[in-house]
Amino acid sequence: MAGYGPPDPLSRETIRAMVDAVRPEWTVRVIEPCERGSDVLYYLTVGTGDGSREAVLKYCRFADAGSFLTEPRALSVVASETSVPVPVVDAVVDDHPDLPAPYFLMSRREGVPASEAALDDEGTVDLARDAGRYLGAVHRLATFDGFGRLEPADCVDCDPGAAREGLAVADPTDAWAERFHALATAPLDCLDDSRFSDLVPAIRRSLARARDRVADADHRAVFCHGDYRPGNLLVDDEGHTAAVLGWRTATAAPAEYDLARAEEHLSGDRGLDDGRRERLREALYEGYERTNRLDRDAGFDARRRGYLLAARVEAMRWLPYRLGDADAARRNAAAADHRAFVEALR
Repeated sequence: MAGYGPPDPLSRETIRAMVDAVRPEWTVRVIEPCERGSDVLYYLTVGTGDGSREAVLKYCRFADAGSFLTEPRALSVVASETSVPVPVVDAVVDDHPDLPAPYFLMSRREGVPASEAALDDEGTVDLARDAGRYLGAVHRLATFDGFGRLEPADCVDCDPGAAREGLAVADPTDAWAERFHALATAPLDCLDDSRFSDLVPAIRRSLARARDRVADADHRAVFCHGDYRPGNLLVDDEGHTAAVLGWRTATAAPAEYDLARAEEHLSGDRGLDDGRRERLREALYEGYERTNRLDRDAGFDARRRGYLLAARVEAMRWLPYRLGDADAARRNAAAADHRAFVEALR
């Protein structure tokens, strides 16, 4: 993936000062920059007085403070209220007069990114079953009065009674269909000058129909992860989910939306009618039913297809960045997969 900026912009002196500001009893021994993601991330080995431990320092590079601080708040809620494997937040700094902020410290979970693991079809199915189980638990955490992205309640101008678990909806709306349509069509302007420009008019029509189908149903705004993808998962040596990361995208949305996005992200290049995708989806729903109840009315599958299209359009928009270092053959193959998938959903 193309970079978002220098992967190592902070001096060692600054990093040690950031840790000392919140954990003066720690001694930073090893500092290792991580090049993945849009935020600044450092892996740390620290001495605590009781031995050594691994930690992560995450600093906001681009996002506004409210959006960035959603992650540590969401992590704290999920860690305390569910069995979903997530890092433990050690400290959060909203603002600081002398140090880069906001930032937070959290524990480092063992594992490798699922996007880099050599998972076979069975391993991917197991990952989907875990996804269903964990998303089901997260969706039970809270119900909100409106739809939209979640932020710490003290960063949002809202009625105190609207907050749940210390989180509130920023700019809430009670019209999920319109919210979904705005999210789904946002990437299309970027596709006008891309290799997919010929598909844009038909995609707009398809997403308009998807909006109408979504509007025909009643929806609850539940606590959603928002971006449950292999790149936000760590797996252990046996391929089991070791950690669920990437909680800055936490949002109040219908459960079916979060599930459809997870299906699309976990399915990779599997086509719409690929039997492997069907097995993965069945495992996703099976896992979900272990921790929650999945409502599938007569319009469920039609709405799912609209959500899948929106997720695929998002992937098409980011194709030049996610495969920026790939050769032309790989980029062309990925583009052909995207094109075939969209054609199947139109």
